[in-house]
Amino acid sequence: MGELGRMLAVRERETYAGYCIVEPGKREAVIAFTANAEEAGQRYLQGQPYEGLVRVETADYPLALLEANLRDEINRIINLGFNGVGGGVDECQNRIVISVPSIAEVEAALQTADSPLPDYVEFLEEIIVEE
Repeated sequence: MGELGRMLAVRERETYAGYCIVEPGKREAVIAFTANAEEAGQRYLQGQPYEGLVRVETADYPLALLEANLRDEINRIINLGFNGVGGGVDECQNRIVISVPSIAEVEAALQTADSPLPDYVEFLEEIIVEE
């Protein structure tokens, strides 16, 4: 599946939204596209040994968009004065997830700065230990 994901990220860049393992340890995965999901999924899954193990879904955002905006969204939070911020793309949830020390404080700072986040950004509150 990893090879398929890398191939789709190139060939279907405009619509490929990612893939994920539904539940670790189970042989079930989801592959998502933003448009023509069933058609695109069939084109790449038909005849493959894992065809019956992969569910095709429609997602809101292409993986390329999420990956391209990840650094900018993290920097937006850092530029508001927050340290220990990190993040990544959650392909299962079709989101950018940013770890912050306090969601309430970050949201207040964004509101004060009149800097709304795109719908595809989500916060995860984590205690971040800096060395």
